[in-house]
Parts: sequence; structure tokens; C-alpha cells
Amino acid sequence: MGKIELNKITRKFSELESLPDQNIPTKFYFDRAAQRLAVCLVREGGIFPEKTAFES
Repeated sequence: MGKIELNKITRKFSELESLPDQNIPTKFYFDRAAQRLAVCLVREGGIFPEKTAFES
């Protein structure tokens, strides 16, 4: 729905594009996506996949 970026050197996430709907709290979804990406990065031993998806 939006886009985030992970800087592999600093290991920090940043929001590139927010959600298109202004009625949706973007911070909640950004934090959730960043958390899932961090888990994926740790699980894969620092090698991040080219694409990933998460549904809840």
C-alpha cells in the first residue's frame, strides 16, 4: 500500500510513500512493516530477499 526503505548500512527504515488513504494511521502500518522486514533480515542472516510479502 505504501513504500518503505531499509538502509542496510545504518539498518534504519524510512517511509518513501505513505498510504494513499488519509483516514488510515500510517505510523501503525509503517511500524508493522518495518518490524516484519527486520525479522526477515535477521532470519536470513543479513541477506535480504529481493521481494517479500506479509499478510495478516
